[in-house]
Amino acid sequence: MISSANLAETLEIDTTMADKWQQVLDLLARLLHVPAALIMRVQPPSIQVFLSSHSPGNPYEEHELAPLNTGLYCETVMARRGELLVPDALQDDAWCANPDIKLGMVSYLGLPLVWPNDHVFGTICVLDRKRNPYDDTQRALLEQFRGLVERDLRQVYERREQALRDAALLEQMVATAKLATIGRLVGGIAHELNTPLGNIVLGSSSLAARLDDILQQAEARSLSQSNLRRMLDEGRQACDTIERNSTRAGNLLASIKQIAVDQEGQPRRRFDLDEMVAHVASATAPLLRREAISLTVDIPAGLEMDSYPGHIEQVLVALLDNSARHAFAGREGRCVHIAATRQGSDVELVYTDNGCGIAADALPRVFEPFYTTRVGEGARGLGLTIVLNAVQAILKGSVRLDSTPGDGVRFTFRLPLNPAAQ
Repeated sequence: MISSANLAETLEIDTTMADKWQQVLDLLARLLHVPAALIMRVQPPSIQVFLSSHSPGNPYEEHELAPLNTGLYCETVMARRGELLVPDALQDDAWCANPDIKLGMVSYLGLPLVWPNDHVFGTICVLDRKRNPYDDTQRALLEQFRGLVERDLRQVYERREQALRDAALLEQMVATAKLATIGRLVGGIAHELNTPLGNIVLGSSSLAARLDDILQQAEARSLSQSNLRRMLDEGRQACDTIERNSTRAGNLLASIKQIAVDQEGQPRRRFDLDEMVAHVASATAPLLRREAISLTVDIPAGLEMDSYPGHIEQVLVALLDNSARHAFAGREGRCVHIAATRQGSDVELVYTDNGCGIAADALPRVFEPFYTTRVGEGARGLGLTIVLNAVQAILKGSVRLDSTPGDGVRFTFRLPLNPAAQ
């Protein structure tokens, strides 16, 4: 996050606020009968004429830059953080050689402008071509206008701080939503693992019992050839059960491990897209089976990318989770299809489902943070925000969403084979 000191230097003043300040300067020049009223902004190693009154005889041009450390009136104001009054620089040894004399500005009254974090913005000042002692009323008027400008600076600063806090909160909530999606995935796999693990335990118990039977009968010298063959056959079946279910459990764990490892921010690497999507299909199989969703994949073998597989997996898992939670309520024949083709230096990855679709008025908003059509039902509205963020910020790609109510959705992703080359 930007530090409070650097934050002030990066803040922009919008046109509406600058126009209001311009009106203040124009009025100030008229009320004080001076040729120049300025708002200066420090931009090390220079100071800028941020705004300049539209008054006759004003030699200062807006956006003009002057180097610092050259003896300008405004430098002393900023250093003091207090008022500077120079009634007649020509009669003042401390000011008779300052750069503004060359422009004919021999009197000066200025006040500092300070951000809420005590970082100096610049100055608000008036200058005159003749001796001008500026009476108390004129100084009070400048002070009032300084207060107006600083209230605006506080508004700009606090608005940006709030935006940074909101962005940090959104980032945290998006991270939480990602974890929630993975959590549901892991929960489904954990449930799915109960069956193969139970069969492994059953098979190992059966095998141990058969070995105990053989040992007991051997010790009692009552082990016949037929009994030995029968118990060995039963032991072989137990071993087959253990092997088959171990492979099934291992495949499930390998899939979720691959996704979990990639989503921990692994570096860009080469991978085959069809193999990566197969991991996603395997890992999400329990979720899809529970929701009676049929997943088909059409991706040619050997379609190699040099990209970030974890983020593509993240996108697909989020879409599958989104379909399972939103698309198929009360619908039969639930289908999801994932296809990909190479298009020059890109991959076109297409995700479709035959669910309920999205209303036309909702389409422009579905990628917005916190937008959901299921308010009050536990939906956070961050799933498609995660998708858009991963596609644009990491994968350097684009996404187009097409949908007709009652006729499902179609997400078309255009992803570079190598985002680093973009």
